[in-house]
Amino acid sequence: TNNADTTVITGKATAIVETTISNTATLYTTSTDNTGWYYQNAGTVTKITDAQYPGNNSLTLAGFGAAMDGYMFQMDTLGGIWNSDLNSITSWTALGTINANIYPDKGVGCIRWKQYIIGFGAESMELFERSSSGDAAFARRWAIGDGSKLPYAQTFADGALFTINPLNEIVRVEGQTPRTKSEAISRFLEQI
Repeated sequence: TNNADTTVITGKATAIVETTISNTATLYTTSTDNTGWYYQNAGTVTKITDAQYPGNNSLTLAGFGAAMDGYMFQMDTLGGIWNSDLNSITSWTALGTINANIYPDKGVGCIRWKQYIIGFGAESMELFERSSSGDAAFARRWAIGDGSKLPYAQTFADGALFTINPLNEIVRVEGQTPRTKSEAISRFLEQI
Protein backbone atom coordinates (compact mmCIF):
# COMPACT_ATOMS: atom_id res chain seq x y z
CA THR A 1 0.00 0.00 0.00
CA ASN A 2 0.97 3.62 -0.43
CA ASN A 3 0.35 5.34 2.89
CA ALA A 4 1.45 8.66 1.38
CA ASP A 5 -1.46 8.71 -1.11
CA THR A 6 -3.87 11.45 -0.08
CA THR A 7 -5.99 11.49 -3.23
CA VAL A 8 -9.63 12.27 -2.51
CA ILE A 9 -12.14 11.07 -5.04
CA THR A 10 -14.93 13.40 -6.07
CA GLY A 11 -18.39 12.39 -4.87
CA LYS A 12 -18.75 9.33 -2.65
CA ALA A 13 -17.54 5.85 -3.51
CA THR A 14 -20.46 3.54 -4.25
CA ALA A 15 -18.65 0.18 -4.29
CA ILE A 16 -15.23 -1.39 -4.67
CA VAL A 17 -14.48 -4.22 -7.09
CA GLU A 18 -11.27 -6.25 -6.77
CA THR A 19 -9.58 -7.56 -9.91
CA THR A 20 -6.21 -8.29 -11.45
CA ILE A 21 -5.07 -6.32 -14.49
CA SER A 22 -1.92 -7.67 -16.19
CA ASN A 23 -0.97 -9.53 -12.99
CA THR A 24 -1.39 -6.37 -10.90
CA ALA A 25 -3.91 -6.28 -8.07
CA THR A 26 -6.37 -3.52 -8.87
CA LEU A 27 -9.32 -1.91 -7.08
CA TYR A 28 -12.06 -0.23 -9.12
CA THR A 29 -14.71 2.08 -7.72
CA THR A 30 -17.50 4.23 -9.05
CA SER A 31 -18.55 7.47 -7.44
CA THR A 32 -21.84 9.25 -6.89
CA ASP A 33 -20.70 11.98 -9.31
CA ASN A 34 -20.62 9.52 -12.24
CA THR A 35 -16.85 9.02 -12.29
CA GLY A 36 -14.70 5.88 -12.19
CA TRP A 37 -11.49 5.45 -10.19
CA TYR A 38 -8.84 2.78 -9.70
CA TYR A 39 -5.98 1.92 -7.38
CA GLN A 40 -3.08 -0.42 -8.08
CA ASN A 41 -0.68 -1.68 -5.43
CA ALA A 42 1.85 0.96 -4.35
CA GLY A 43 0.21 3.49 -6.67
CA THR A 44 -2.26 6.28 -6.13
CA VAL A 45 -6.01 6.51 -6.50
CA THR A 46 -6.51 7.68 -10.09
CA LYS A 47 -9.53 8.90 -12.00
CA ILE A 48 -10.36 7.10 -15.27
CA THR A 49 -10.13 9.89 -17.83
CA ASP A 50 -10.62 8.03 -21.12
CA ALA A 51 -13.35 9.86 -23.08
CA GLN A 52 -15.02 6.52 -23.93
CA TYR A 53 -15.51 5.50 -20.30
CA PRO A 54 -19.32 5.64 -19.94
CA GLY A 55 -19.30 8.18 -17.10
CA ASN A 56 -17.12 10.50 -19.21
CA ASN A 57 -19.29 9.93 -22.29
CA SER A 58 -22.51 11.67 -21.15
CA LEU A 59 -23.93 8.43 -19.75
CA THR A 60 -25.12 7.80 -16.21
CA LEU A 61 -23.42 4.90 -14.44
CA ALA A 62 -25.66 2.15 -13.05
CA GLY A 63 -24.55 0.21 -10.00
CA PHE A 64 -20.95 -0.85 -9.69
CA GLY A 65 -18.69 -2.70 -12.09
CA ALA A 66 -17.68 -6.29 -12.62
CA ALA A 67 -14.39 -7.85 -13.70
CA MET A 68 -13.80 -10.95 -15.81
CA ASP A 69 -11.03 -12.38 -17.98
CA GLY A 70 -8.95 -9.18 -18.06
CA TYR A 71 -11.91 -6.86 -18.77
CA MET A 72 -13.60 -4.35 -16.48
CA PHE A 73 -17.36 -3.85 -17.06
CA GLN A 74 -19.61 -0.95 -16.18
CA MET A 75 -23.32 -0.63 -16.95
CA ASP A 76 -25.16 2.60 -17.75
CA THR A 77 -28.80 3.42 -17.03
CA LEU A 78 -29.73 2.94 -20.71
CA GLY A 79 -28.70 -0.74 -20.50
CA GLY A 80 -25.27 -0.54 -22.13
CA ILE A 81 -22.59 -2.71 -20.54
CA TRP A 82 -19.26 -1.15 -21.39
CA ASN A 83 -15.99 -3.05 -21.22
CA SER A 84 -12.47 -1.77 -20.91
CA ASP A 85 -9.80 -2.85 -23.34
CA LEU A 86 -8.29 -6.24 -22.53
CA ASN A 87 -5.88 -6.06 -19.57
CA SER A 88 -6.50 -2.35 -19.05
CA ILE A 89 -8.63 -0.38 -16.64
CA THR A 90 -7.71 2.98 -18.14
CA SER A 91 -8.53 2.37 -21.83
CA TRP A 92 -12.13 2.06 -23.06
CA THR A 93 -13.32 2.05 -26.69
CA ALA A 94 -16.59 3.12 -28.29
CA LEU A 95 -17.05 -0.39 -29.68
CA GLY A 96 -16.50 -1.99 -26.26
CA THR A 97 -20.16 -2.28 -25.38
CA ILE A 98 -22.85 -4.93 -25.24
CA ASN A 99 -26.46 -3.93 -24.87
CA ALA A 100 -28.77 -5.52 -22.34
CA ASN A 101 -31.78 -4.53 -24.39
CA ILE A 102 -33.91 -7.65 -24.73
CA TYR A 103 -36.50 -5.75 -22.65
CA PRO A 104 -36.91 -1.94 -22.65
CA ASP A 105 -36.17 -1.27 -18.99
CA LYS A 106 -33.72 0.89 -17.06
CA GLY A 107 -30.20 -0.45 -16.51
CA VAL A 108 -29.62 -1.19 -12.81
CA GLY A 109 -26.10 -2.66 -12.75
CA CYS A 110 -23.90 -5.58 -13.73
CA ILE A 111 -22.11 -8.32 -11.83
CA ARG A 112 -20.06 -11.42 -12.56
CA TRP A 113 -21.60 -14.79 -11.77
CA LYS A 114 -19.78 -17.99 -12.72
CA GLN A 115 -18.74 -17.58 -16.40
CA TYR A 116 -21.29 -14.80 -17.01
CA ILE A 117 -21.53 -11.05 -16.86
CA ILE A 118 -25.12 -10.31 -15.88
CA GLY A 119 -26.77 -7.06 -16.86
CA PHE A 120 -29.65 -6.27 -14.53
CA GLY A 121 -32.54 -4.15 -15.68
CA ALA A 122 -35.44 -3.07 -13.52
CA GLU A 123 -37.56 -5.87 -15.02
CA SER A 124 -35.10 -8.23 -16.72
CA MET A 125 -31.65 -9.75 -16.52
CA GLU A 126 -29.41 -10.85 -19.36
CA LEU A 127 -26.42 -13.12 -19.15
CA PHE A 128 -23.41 -12.66 -21.40
CA GLU A 129 -20.38 -14.91 -21.79
CA ARG A 130 -17.13 -14.93 -23.75
CA SER A 131 -17.77 -15.00 -27.47
CA SER A 132 -16.24 -17.93 -29.32
CA SER A 133 -16.45 -16.12 -32.67
CA GLY A 134 -13.86 -13.50 -31.83
CA ASP A 135 -16.05 -10.76 -33.38
CA ALA A 136 -16.90 -9.37 -29.95
CA ALA A 137 -15.51 -9.96 -26.49
CA PHE A 138 -18.85 -11.12 -25.10
CA ALA A 139 -22.18 -12.32 -26.51
CA ARG A 140 -25.68 -12.73 -25.08
CA ARG A 141 -26.28 -16.23 -23.74
CA TRP A 142 -29.83 -15.93 -22.40
CA ALA A 143 -32.27 -13.56 -20.71
CA ILE A 144 -35.03 -13.89 -18.13
CA GLY A 145 -37.90 -11.65 -17.10
CA ASP A 146 -37.07 -11.03 -13.44
CA GLY A 147 -35.06 -7.88 -12.87
CA SER A 148 -33.43 -6.37 -9.83
CA LYS A 149 -34.92 -3.62 -7.73
CA LEU A 150 -31.59 -2.23 -6.56
CA PRO A 151 -28.04 -2.30 -7.94
CA TYR A 152 -26.68 -3.85 -4.73
CA ALA A 153 -29.43 -6.43 -4.13
CA GLN A 154 -27.61 -9.53 -5.37
CA THR A 155 -25.71 -12.23 -3.54
CA PHE A 156 -24.46 -15.75 -4.20
CA ALA A 157 -25.13 -18.85 -2.10
CA ASP A 158 -25.48 -22.58 -2.64
CA GLY A 159 -24.40 -22.33 -6.30
CA ALA A 160 -27.18 -19.88 -7.12
CA LEU A 161 -27.68 -16.16 -7.58
CA PHE A 162 -30.22 -14.37 -5.37
CA THR A 163 -31.71 -10.95 -6.06
CA ILE A 164 -34.72 -8.86 -5.06
CA ASN A 165 -37.12 -8.19 -7.91
CA PRO A 166 -39.34 -5.09 -8.32
CA LEU A 167 -42.14 -6.88 -6.42
CA ASN A 168 -39.83 -7.17 -3.37
CA GLU A 169 -39.61 -10.93 -3.84
CA ILE A 170 -36.37 -12.80 -3.29
CA VAL A 171 -35.56 -14.59 -6.53
CA ARG A 172 -33.21 -17.57 -6.82
CA VAL A 173 -31.57 -18.06 -10.22
CA GLU A 174 -29.84 -21.37 -10.91
CA GLY A 175 -30.44 -21.64 -14.62
CA GLN A 176 -32.83 -20.11 -17.08
CA THR A 177 -35.80 -20.32 -14.71
CA PRO A 178 -35.94 -17.92 -11.75
CA ARG A 179 -37.93 -18.92 -8.67
CA THR A 180 -39.25 -16.66 -5.95
CA LYS A 181 -38.36 -17.70 -2.42
CA SER A 182 -39.81 -17.12 1.01
CA GLU A 183 -43.09 -15.23 0.86
CA ALA A 184 -42.64 -14.22 4.52
CA ILE A 185 -39.37 -12.47 3.71
CA SER A 186 -40.95 -10.83 0.67
CA ARG A 187 -43.82 -9.48 2.78
CA PHE A 188 -41.30 -8.09 5.28
CA LEU A 189 -39.37 -6.34 2.51
CA GLU A 190 -42.58 -4.73 1.24
CA GLN A 191 -42.87 -2.92 4.58
CA ILE A 192 -39.43 -1.34 4.28
